[in-house]
Amino acid sequence: MMTSALMATIRLAVRGNALLNDPHWNKGTAFTEQERKQFGLIGRLPYQVNTLDEQCQRSFDQLLSRDTPLRKSSFLQSLKEQNTVLFYQLIRRHLKELMPIIYTPTEVRLAPSVGLRVNLHFLLGRRDRKLFALVQAERGFISHLRKHPFHGRGFP
Repeated sequence: MMTSALMATIRLAVRGNALLNDPHWNKGTAFTEQERKQFGLIGRLPYQVNTLDEQCQRSFDQLLSRDTPLRKSSFLQSLKEQNTVLFYQLIRRHLKELMPIIYTPTEVRLAPSVGLRVNLHFLLGRRDRKLFALVQAERGFISHLRKHPFHGRGFP
């Protein structure tokens, strides 16, 4: 629990949509009525004010409704890009359940005619707001790239 001596007021130069579009400052529905007035957010958020606990529970319920690891990983990535405080709070509260999603590569098959297999890695804490894809070649995909240059660049 933080004491009032550790609490500080931070002045922000951003307001309105700019504030809502910055994942480091966006609190979503956790903005209080006073903050909504102060930062020009009236009418830009749902009327209901929620605590971080309520947001975290709602986000976890939404995550559980996703039926595949790829969709769960995508949901977490989207959450991280919108509200980092909520993202890290969700991870902190449900680390054991979420570790296989944020740490283990998720495999998905794309372009079956070409035979491309992509392993998606959700690299938590390495490079902020990135989803990395490692491409593994199958059934002549490399030769396909050599014959059909990508954006004017050949493949070695």
